[in-house]
Amino acid sequence: MSMRLFLASVALVGSAGLAAAQDHDWTGVYVGASVGVTGSESDASVRYDDPGASYSGSASAGAPHGRWENGMYVSDLAREEHYDNVRASTTYGPTYGYGGTLTSVGSLDGATLGVADPISPWINSIANGDINVVGSLRIGANYQLGPVVFGAEVDGSLMKQAVDKAFAIGEGATIDASTSQCIVGGSPCTTTYYTDYQSEYSQSGGFTFESEASNIRTARARLGLAAGPVLVYATGGVASGDIRMKTSASVSEQVDNDWSGDTGSSPTDVGSGGVTNNTSWSASDSETKYGFAVGGGASYAVTDNVILTLDGYYYDLGRHSLTAVDNHGETSYTISQDFDGYVVRSGLEYQF
Repeated sequence: MSMRLFLASVALVGSAGLAAAQDHDWTGVYVGASVGVTGSESDASVRYDDPGASYSGSASAGAPHGRWENGMYVSDLAREEHYDNVRASTTYGPTYGYGGTLTSVGSLDGATLGVADPISPWINSIANGDINVVGSLRIGANYQLGPVVFGAEVDGSLMKQAVDKAFAIGEGATIDASTSQCIVGGSPCTTTYYTDYQSEYSQSGGFTFESEASNIRTARARLGLAAGPVLVYATGGVASGDIRMKTSASVSEQVDNDWSGDTGSSPTDVGSGGVTNNTSWSASDSETKYGFAVGGGASYAVTDNVILTLDGYYYDLGRHSLTAVDNHGETSYTISQDFDGYVVRSGLEYQF
């Protein structure tokens, strides 16, 4: 929409100028100032990097090794507490004090890893579609040879094209399982021990991402055609800008396990366990990036010295990536963004 508006404006200015009888010599040095708008449609993408670390010890024996699964995070410390105790059917339940020998173990309904992972889904892309005000200063020179005008221009634009994304993490799930154990041999079983198990998982935290492209500077050549007081031109050259990226995230996991066992006539055995795991990520970076700018514009000479101008260009400063590693040094995520956009502006120039 902005490009169509720009082209229509160029055509309007050009038509008005062609209708005028005034003549103008475009050779000379000029300075100018303008205001306009800037925008970008470049979204940031997120990749979750899993180093493949696995946690094989007991839940209380070592450091938490985390992993990503389909853009979701969980620590093995919490995973083991939440899943493995339920699935380990041969050692399932509390230590019972009824004596006898275990001869059979029932199934653990719903306690397989195939259930939906109780992990918050994380972001995959970050939209960038804001339009902001831009102010520019420029200096340049033209040389006219017949209807053809050669030129060069240097300009700087005070602008800020920013992305600011934040969301809260909150998720929970519960696994219920039950089994029966015959603790006295024989057929039929003379004493059956019943066990119920419940594991509750919750995750909370937050995610933030900020990026910014500002202070775009260009040095461009210009080539145009003049018709009296009207000049229509194409332009292209190098561009530079200051970019900044910053991200942080945190997750607090809580697992609570409770189980109970009973023969139906003996007192109930109750056990419980749990684990809390806190993980955080952060990273920031800023630098000057270089790229290119291409565009076009039109100028109308009101007098020999005062010129109305309308122009625009597309700039591309390339792609930049930022990787945030967790506080355990094991998992990370990488955010990548193309820093490009457009500038459309109008203003006044003074030709010497």
